[in-house]
Parts: sequence; structure tokens; C-alpha cells
Amino acid sequence: MREIYLDALVPFDDKRLGGVPSSTDFLELIDEDCNVYRPDGSLAVAFRKKGLKAAANIQPNSKEFEYWRWACKSLLSDQRGNAAGSEITTNVEIRLTEGQKVFFSKAVKGLVTDLEEARAIVAADTRVSRTTYFVGKVEADGLVDLDEIEKWDSLVRKKSTPFELKQAAILNRNAAKLVWFDNWLVREWAPSEDRKATAIAGKARYVTKQPRGQKVFSAVLGTITRSGRTPFARLTSPTMERYDDFASFAPFYKEVDSLTKDLFPREWGILRNRYKDIADTRYSLFDTVFSSITCNYNFPTCWHYDGQNAKDAVAALVCMDRGSYNGVDFVMPQLGLGFHMRHGDILIGDNQGFVHGQTPFVPLSEDAENLVLVFYSRDAIVTLDDLECEACRRSFMEWVTTNHPERGTGEPKWNGSFLGMWCSPEWEEYKKLQKMERCSNTNIKGQPDVTPNA
Repeated sequence: MREIYLDALVPFDDKRLGGVPSSTDFLELIDEDCNVYRPDGSLAVAFRKKGLKAAANIQPNSKEFEYWRWACKSLLSDQRGNAAGSEITTNVEIRLTEGQKVFFSKAVKGLVTDLEEARAIVAADTRVSRTTYFVGKVEADGLVDLDEIEKWDSLVRKKSTPFELKQAAILNRNAAKLVWFDNWLVREWAPSEDRKATAIAGKARYVTKQPRGQKVFSAVLGTITRSGRTPFARLTSPTMERYDDFASFAPFYKEVDSLTKDLFPREWGILRNRYKDIADTRYSLFDTVFSSITCNYNFPTCWHYDGQNAKDAVAALVCMDRGSYNGVDFVMPQLGLGFHMRHGDILIGDNQGFVHGQTPFVPLSEDAENLVLVFYSRDAIVTLDDLECEACRRSFMEWVTTNHPERGTGEPKWNGSFLGMWCSPEWEEYKKLQKMERCSNTNIKGQPDVTPNA
């Protein structure tokens, strides 16, 4: 087995995050069993060709391969951030441009004086951004011509529309949608006596706070922890949709766990000790040190760091594929190395400490498919109640919207969330109704919830 000891790391400019890796970003492409060591002598990456037998033995046309293909394609996600790339080409019709974002950032401070200046700011950067606008509000306020949009959209929806005509219809439909911003500038902002206040109101009404990146086939199996939008943990939708299939691969998960223990005993031991008292072993992929698997289909990631992994942990990447293709080599530019990952290969290493990405996918046959499974751990699983209690939290939110509307925000789509909800009388009432008094009163961080201003 080859061993590489690095004398120094290669500098990487974080301004390149979201960019596309290429063969110029590494000095050597590794296609053999290899350990790579940092300048301090610690192991950074372990790469094993056909090293995961449970994956290497899966045949391309088998039901096992079909399951992982399905899992990887079960979600067309727009939440992969830099990994999906900084250049946005999907759903451009619901997004702001970077220039429009600059306009709002200046206009809400009263730093834009007239329509000519506003248009110049917008025209200076026409790149599509991750920020979206509220389509329904734009339509309700009459800022677009709905008949014009429907004229083109009807052609887009028709399966019989010729390809060239459909592409032209998409461009015309998108243009009809995106005219809303200039209409708002001309009709509301420019004539206003208080343009600063109008900009503040316009931004609040039309600009969303939920960024949406480039769409890619990328789904998560295993556990999703609590968040502000969903203050309850759960097993992901694709996990539950085919749970028996998911569970049948427990030996697969345990082999990844075993290799991690053998190659990175210190990091494995830290995670094992950290997770030994979790409330539900279903959070740990059948008693491994991993909580989740991100499954990518024909999706070579752009430059990024793995930001949600557990502290002091490592991640494991497994490749399965079929057909013939070039690219999707796993590149770690700070190491100056690329890894030629193919069916059954496994790479374990520090994916949050080192930036990484994959070269573009270039299919050479009609059946070419590349599946990459990323095993990782979420520290937040130690803060959770068991799955039954987390499900109780979820159903409580639905219950409170019907039984305690006075707790609501006044918004039509209020989801049942309110400040101090997990120490509220309503939560105690609901737990008693469900005979789930054992469920905790903790917030999304796993700390005791508190009543506001208490």
C-alpha cells in the first residue's frame, strides 16, 4: 500500500468555493490503495480500491443497485449550497439577480437616489443569485401579466411541444415573470416620496429569506436533527418510504463503520464515546458512529467544506456506478491530490477540515451512472429525545394550530411554532393527552426551553 507524507499543504483561496474542480487542481491522480498524512504526521485520508466489499459486490442491474439509484434520485435538492456550484442555472424565473440584491441593500439605507441610478446598479451584475422572491405576492400585486405567463407556460407544459419551441417558450415565460422587479421600480419605488421606506417595505414583502441553490439529485438517508423551521427530529422521507430496504443494508453500514474504526481509531473512538448514550439507536445507522448518508446521483460536487459534520470526526465516501464515464475524480486541492473513485472504492478522511470537490461527469455510454454515498455524523443527535417523542413534538405543532390559534402569528401558513412552546402549558397538556409525559421540554439546541422575558 502506498503512503504519502506531505511536507506542506497547498494554499486554497476560499473565494473559489462553489467553483468547478479540474485536472489542474491536483499534481497526481491516485488509483491505488493509499494513506495520505498531514505535515504533522497525522492521517488525513485513507483510500481503498474496491475496499468496501458490500458495495463492490453489488451488481449494476441488481435490485440492490436499483435501491441506491432510487435513493440518490429521490430528491432534486436546491439546498446543497457551494457543493452544487456558485453558478445558478435552475429555476432562474423565481430568483433575484446579484444586482437586484445590491439595489435592495443600498436602497433600504436610502443610498439610491433615482430610477436611472437604480437601473444602473441592477445592470452592473446580472448573475442569478440564490435569493428568491415570493411569486404569489408578485402576482397578487399585479406586477406581472398572468395571461402572458400562461400563454408561454402552456407550451412548456405540453409534451407535444417541439424541443426548440419549448426552449423559446421557457425563455419568454421567464422574461414575463422576471419583469416584476422593473415594474415595481417604475410603479412604486420611483414615484414614492419616501423611497427608503418603499424599499424597506418592498424587500420585506417580496424577498424571501430562504436561499435556494442550484438543483441537483442529492438526498439524505438516516436522521435529520431539529432546526428552527422544523423543531423536531425525524428519519428522512426517503428513509421511511422504503424503510425495509434501508434497514436491509445494515451490514453495509457496519462495514463502513468497521473500516473507519480500523483506519481512524482515535476519531472513531471519540464518536463512539460521544454517542454511547443517545436516546434512540435508530439515530446512529444501526449502532454505528454515523447518523446520516447523503446520496448523490450524477452530481460531481463543486468546491466546498462539509459544514454540518460532527466535531473531530471523519466522513466516508463510497462509490457505486455502471456504464462508462470520465471524471467525478475526488479532488482535495490542499493535499495536491485527486482520487480516481469507481465502483466499490471507499475514501475516509477529514472532509470538514479540507476543501474538496469532484471533476465534471462526462458520460461515455447511455447507461453511465455515478452514485456517491457520503457517511457522516451529526453532533446534535445527542440532544434528541427518542423518535417517538420527536414525532410527538411534530404532531403537537399540528394540534396547536387547531386548538390554540391564539398562539399564532396571524400568517395563513403558521406551522404551530411559537416562542417558549416547549415549556408552555399547551405542550404539557398535549403530552398528557398522548400519555407522553416522558418527552422533554428542550428547545432545538437540546437545552431547557424558557418562556420569553421570563
